[in-house]
Amino acid sequence: MNLYKNKIDSDAFSNLHFFIEDNHDEGSVFTFHQGRPHALDQLRSIFKEVPEIYNLLKEETYIVTRKANAETLKAAYMPHFDNYDSTILIPILVPDSDFNGDIVLWEKARRYPSNVYFHLLTKILFQNKLVSWLLVKTYLNNNKFKRYKIKPGQFVIFNGYVDLHFNLHIDKSERVSLLIHNNKTFKDSFIVKLIEGYSKYWASQLNKVKK
Repeated sequence: MNLYKNKIDSDAFSNLHFFIEDNHDEGSVFTFHQGRPHALDQLRSIFKEVPEIYNLLKEETYIVTRKANAETLKAAYMPHFDNYDSTILIPILVPDSDFNGDIVLWEKARRYPSNVYFHLLTKILFQNKLVSWLLVKTYLNNNKFKRYKIKPGQFVIFNGYVDLHFNLHIDKSERVSLLIHNNKTFKDSFIVKLIEGYSKYWASQLNKVKK
């Protein structure tokens, strides 16, 4: 996990707010920006002076905006591994609260999968309902988990492929974040395509609940 401070100036941050207003689907928790070239162009313009982000904005980049609040509890406490080994998390709005949706992360919770079957099996092992429930219930007493308080204007880059992570719930107001994923492993695998398809389906169901 690498934390970057003082990289996003006030103009870029203001334009990031406009990006959310222009591109996030109204009433949704998650908005996926694949197939939206204008969104990619906007982000490249916003982050042109931030090479750590700009250089990772590509046509194949998996870009998601996330809006969560006290009514979207199902968007929290979902420990998981990504299908990508590079994730940029940029908070845009963070509630002033003890429970503000902060990310909780266990670095290198699994070794780097050498094949897609190990990837699938470890996702099943860590992300089934029973194990997820146990991880969430015990994370405060597990020194492998760390809560990261990332402020608006800062961002972090981490390896979501091996770092197990989830968000805390939000007890008031709304949290808005931009997530930029790169380097999908086993990208041509049917299994990975199926996993990603299910993730989008789950998000779409959550969006319907929020609406």
